[in-house]
Amino acid sequence: MKQSRIPAVYMRGGTSKGVFFVARDLPSEPEARDRILMRVIGSPDRYGKHTDGMGGAMGDAATPQEATALARIFSMGVLHHAMTGTGAVAIAAAAAIPGTIVHRVSPVGADGRVHFGHPSGTLKVGAEVRKDGNRWRVTKVMMSRSARRLMEGWVRVPVPA
Repeated sequence: MKQSRIPAVYMRGGTSKGVFFVARDLPSEPEARDRILMRVIGSPDRYGKHTDGMGGAMGDAATPQEATALARIFSMGVLHHAMTGTGAVAIAAAAAIPGTIVHRVSPVGADGRVHFGHPSGTLKVGAEVRKDGNRWRVTKVMMSRSARRLMEGWVRVPVPA
């Protein structure tokens, strides 16, 4: 994917964060400028479902037509806005073991992965398991996520006195 570089400052304070631009570095035409700002902050992405960019915008929940199952997860006692990596690979491991509820509702596809939906889109994960006596062992998990460079610049840290 080809990307263009726009000078920016990413700032965070407490739980608030933002990306700041100089107006002259952005398109003067409002629709073109707004497309860039929405791409940096969040949706829509090329799939029209996932949150893209630095966060702060939520995509629509996935639909069952796009996935074999829908999933939600709690993280640190709070319902997660999307899906945690650890939760995703746990789903993959459970789906790979015959007889589990996850295996029955979201079977592994021909590519060896489970395709499930969550509030920010869909995710494909997989696992390889083997049975040792009466115990199952997970030997491998697979998960892929997309990522893109959001900005280039300097990180500034305080200099000790």
